[in-house]
Amino acid sequence: METTDAAQTEETTAVAEEETVFSAGQLEHKEKDYEVVLTYEADAEIPDGAELKVEELKQDSDEYKVCIICW
Repeated sequence: METTDAAQTEETTAVAEEETVFSAGQLEHKEKDYEVVLTYEADAEIPDGAELKVEELKQDSDEYKVCIICW
């Protein structure tokens, strides 16, 4: 049985909509000198299984200096 491109697109869209689940939650990252906590509601549309990735910037790094200037 052949399906049209429109039918395949509609089916794919329906499956994609079913798989995306958004709920309220909290992501955390703890280190010796600091802790980062991100608390969010379902309307933030952060999918279940999302991870919080944190990288410490050393004070003498160029990245740190740029962030301080912009902040």
